[in-house]
Amino acid sequence: MKKIILVLILAFFIFGCCAFIPWLSGKDEFEMIPKNANAVFILKPSSILNDSDFKSLSKGVVDYEMKQAEKNAGIDFQKIDRLIIFFKFDSLTQQDENYFGLIAKGAIDKDKILEKIKQDNTVIELSYHKRVMYEISPTAMSANESYMSFIGDNVLVSGSKEAVQDSIEVDTGERESITSRQNLTTLYNKLGKDSIFMFLVESSPNIKREISKEGNQSAAILNLQPLSQVDSLGFSLDKVGKNINFKMLVLTDQAAGAGGIVRVLDKAISIARSASPTGSSVKNLLAKFHIGTSQNEVSVNVSSTINELRAAYEELSTPTEITESGWYTCNNVSEHPCSDYQAVYCDKFDPTNLAVREAAAEAIAPNPGAYSANQILDVYDWVHQNVIYQNVPVNLTYEPYPPQETLDTGSGDCKNQAVLIASMIEAIGGSARILLIPECQHAFAEVYIGGNATKDRFLEAAFAHYSSHYTYINWHYTNTSKNDTETWVPLDTAGGSYAGNTIADCLNTSQVFLLYNCNLHGWQWKAPDVTWLEYGPFNLYNKNDVIEPDTWLYFTYSINTTQYDYCTYNIKLTSKARLFDWYIIPASDYNNFKNGYSYRYHYREEQIADTAYNFTMNKPDKFNLIIKNSNMGYPMTITTSVNERCYKK
Repeated sequence: MKKIILVLILAFFIFGCCAFIPWLSGKDEFEMIPKNANAVFILKPSSILNDSDFKSLSKGVVDYEMKQAEKNAGIDFQKIDRLIIFFKFDSLTQQDENYFGLIAKGAIDKDKILEKIKQDNTVIELSYHKRVMYEISPTAMSANESYMSFIGDNVLVSGSKEAVQDSIEVDTGERESITSRQNLTTLYNKLGKDSIFMFLVESSPNIKREISKEGNQSAAILNLQPLSQVDSLGFSLDKVGKNINFKMLVLTDQAAGAGGIVRVLDKAISIARSASPTGSSVKNLLAKFHIGTSQNEVSVNVSSTINELRAAYEELSTPTEITESGWYTCNNVSEHPCSDYQAVYCDKFDPTNLAVREAAAEAIAPNPGAYSANQILDVYDWVHQNVIYQNVPVNLTYEPYPPQETLDTGSGDCKNQAVLIASMIEAIGGSARILLIPECQHAFAEVYIGGNATKDRFLEAAFAHYSSHYTYINWHYTNTSKNDTETWVPLDTAGGSYAGNTIADCLNTSQVFLLYNCNLHGWQWKAPDVTWLEYGPFNLYNKNDVIEPDTWLYFTYSINTTQYDYCTYNIKLTSKARLFDWYIIPASDYNNFKNGYSYRYHYREEQIADTAYNFTMNKPDKFNLIIKNSNMGYPMTITTSVNERCYKK
């Protein structure tokens, strides 16, 4: 439940928190969604945030995210009765990012929302079909505009321009609503209009073709071909007393397709149950699933108590523990095959090699100093960006290269990248090991993070560093005699795309060999310093702009000292032809600059063609970056890049 709600919150930020529309009070929320959308989330934020059971399940995360949204957009979600997100869903691999909308119905404070939005955006008032529509343009980052409009005192709609305009036309009766999609209306009515959460989607020809394609490993195991018969899919969650009821309804193209869907679902649940330990909360929950069919409909129902859900969630979210069963620590073990693997790998760790040290120094240049969480992420990113993957089998016949050879060629397979990254981690003062997993023909490095407190700070740093690009960070741990844990995080640059990411199949194998540096003495693992965490870099602006004669372009930036202790800005400006002037001034002095009066400045240069400057802010103040074309007769084109890194203690 927690993950589903967070997806909605993230979607809200992606959509822009900025564009909303009118509503006739007598209309059902579903009727306001345009026909052009074929996917929709419907959520009751007030019901979730004001329910103590849901709060206990989410452990405060949902409440925190909603408060952040309120802070940024001025919307009090505890007073929102319905939150609807709609969009076009035409492909499993590439979505249409140009059509999306958000509708909120409840106690809407129009003035507060506009005030919040205007703090960091340029807001232009437009007219569309005699309705007021606002164009929202962020001033502190390179991003597309979003649109917003209000109806009465209790409804707003936001999103892309086309989606907002479509919603206005639906409200005025000039365009069809999503209710004209008969199957989605059927799902909406059968699943229950008053559900706390609902998701509906109508399949497209593209999606059906993608499901039909062969070669997907998961598809081969489950035989997902029948899913190409799905016409529409919906599921809902509702709470009755202390029970959570989950319903899913699938409408197929024909009655024969329903039987195939049932077989796919039966097999998926069977595989999940067999993979769950006897007596586990997850296994008990899976036993409650009931699958039924009627003509071209397939239904799935399950009812569970809050406590049962909490137990299952905690089971699923607990990282894999390294136990004696199936795991082999190859240091200090002489039996085959540990002795063979250890002999091949242990002397390949080479943190003292000059090339390794130079590569490590280059990698951590953005975060010099004591060994830190951010340096670990820097090393991972450097190897991921600079070493090309080459496929070579993982076995004793093919030994890994020494790390300097991988650096010389700029290429290597999983085991060679693992040796390199482990050596670089040790070169900057950390502790690393290699996991060799013959069962999935893979190997990768892991870095020691420390106990629970250090682990949580490292995860915070990783989430901040990768922003929205991560999906889930994995780690392994072992219990210690001090009632704490030793935590290790994968650094898989060959099979993953960010620190903590690796191939899912390699996390659940029967044999894993743990390999360490032969020259380790004392087995004293070194955890990173997490006193300071870096957030970023964030690309705030990267664009070519034309500046007319005797005019200037300006941007406003600010540091939020409630979130960060200080931020640094790297600014690069290049003119394509003519010389320019530029200034960094306190935002409070902008009017003096504009009117020709004396003003303060942090930095300025005049009549230059190219420049770069690093600027630090540690006060809760806004500042302006101003680029001026002082030429009286000709326009100029200038390339502007602004990057931000923020730090928190």
